[in-house]
Amino acid sequence: MTEVAYLIGPPTVPEDIRAIYIRAQEMTANGNDSLARTLYDVRSRTLAYATKPEGTQKGLLERILEEKLGRPLKPVDAKVVEGWVHGELVPNLTISWTGTLLADGKPSSPIITERMIKAIENSLGFVFQAQWIVTSVR
Repeated sequence: MTEVAYLIGPPTVPEDIRAIYIRAQEMTANGNDSLARTLYDVRSRTLAYATKPEGTQKGLLERILEEKLGRPLKPVDAKVVEGWVHGELVPNLTISWTGTLLADGKPSSPIITERMIKAIENSLGFVFQAQWIVTSVR
């Protein structure tokens, strides 16, 4: 395995806000994805912010990964791109495990297990209050 992609679905929100997400799906089905892109932009910027260090502190993503791996990491090789799932434009957080090294310089990919991938998925779902996450391992 070299990469794990986490496609993060919409957040759990009050019903009136959920109506905006439903409207975005309807508009997209009719060929207008402007509202879907606006919602995506907000969520992807939040996710991108979480992947970056905060001053001298490690970024939220790096702290989550270190907790799940039980080992310190050098900066995480991750990117946020767009993806479509269930008719929704969603942020796709892709982590390159071959590009992410342990603090001692060793590759992280040999220690990544399916169980760790699921634990990371659960943590991301909790942090971002996602209704669902689709995970793809490559």
